[in-house]
Amino acid sequence: MTIELFRAWLRDLDIKMMKENRKLLLFIDNCPANPKKVKLQNVRVEFSPPNATSKVQPLDQDVIEVVKQYNRRCSILRLVAQIHKPEENFSVTLLDAIHFLTP
Repeated sequence: MTIELFRAWLRDLDIKMMKENRKLLLFIDNCPANPKKVKLQNVRVEFSPPNATSKVQPLDQDVIEVVKQYNRRCSILRLVAQIHKPEENFSVTLLDAIHFLTP
C-alpha cells in the first residue's frame, strides 16, 4: 500500500458516502503509508495513538490463532483422506487454504 493508493481509496470512499448520504468514522493505525492530511467531507479519519499495537494486538492474535488451528485441522483431514492414495503427492496451496475458510 502506498500513500497515493490509500489517498485515492479514501477519496473514492468519501464520494461513495456522499452519494449514499452517509457519514463514516474510520479508525486506522499510524502506518507511514496512511496519509495524515486528506480533505474529506463524509469520511472522518482517526489514527490510533503511537505504540498502541501492543494493547490491540492480543485481540488480533486470538483471531489469527483460531484461523491457524482451523487451517491445520483441515490440512490434517485432507492428509488423512489421501493416505490410501500414495500415487498422489500431498500439497495444500493458498487457494486450498482459502477454500478451507469459506463455508
